[in-house]
Order: sequence, then C-alpha cells, then structure tokens
Amino acid sequence: MPSFVGNEQTELSQRTGKFKYKTYEDGSTYFGEWKDGVKHGKGTMTGLNGKKYVGDWKDGKPNGRGNGNWANGDMYVGEWKDAQPNGKGVYTWHDGDVFEGNFQMGVRHGTGTQKYIDGTSSVGKWIDGNYCGVA
Repeated sequence: MPSFVGNEQTELSQRTGKFKYKTYEDGSTYFGEWKDGVKHGKGTMTGLNGKKYVGDWKDGKPNGRGNGNWANGDMYVGEWKDAQPNGKGVYTWHDGDVFEGNFQMGVRHGTGTQKYIDGTSSVGKWIDGNYCGVA
C-alpha cells in the first residue's frame, strides 16, 4: 500500500469521513470517503498505469460493488471482497471475451457463461478458474 502525501486538511478529512482527494507517492490518486484514516465508503482509485477502481471500499480495500479496469484493457463489474472479484460479476478481457457469473478470490468459480469473441460459448460450472462442464 503506497503511503500518502499528507497535510493538515487531508488528515482532518480522514478523521471526519468526508470525500477527499489524495495523491500518493507513486502518483496514484484516490477520491472518496475515509474512516479512521483508511479508504472506507465510496471512492475512486486511479493508478498512473491506467488501473482504476470505482466503487465501495471497506477497511482500505475494494469491498462491495465496484468497477475495476486494468492497464491491459481488461475490466470487471460486480461484487468485490478484499480487493478481488468475489461473487456475481462480469469480466471482459481486452480481446473481447466475456464471462458472466460467479467469482471467488479473483477467479471464475461456480456457475457462469463464457462468451468468446469467435461467437462460441461455454455454459456451466467453473472450479478455481477451470471449466468443469454443464452444471
């Protein structure tokens, strides 16, 4: 976790939970709510490399509903837990493939539908990111 460049106004904002804009030492930024000095509530984190998360935060990590975009063009919209896709969501790879279904600890896990850019699809069950056939 990068440390932030702080000032008196920023510290006050962290204690009160109001929305505040922060620039971190690595150049990434956060605009959102705070609780007890950590990101908590609604907020947006943007990295210099193009990585971005917009959504719910809990105890300094993405938790709840949110949208994540990676530097390579991949994106995920759905439920998060401890900064990873977890629960129901839609993951779109930069090449156009799309998975809609359940995730656990950042990988496909449970039921879902994988649609490939060539028009084919796989519907069924995934375990730890691997397709296991029709559910």
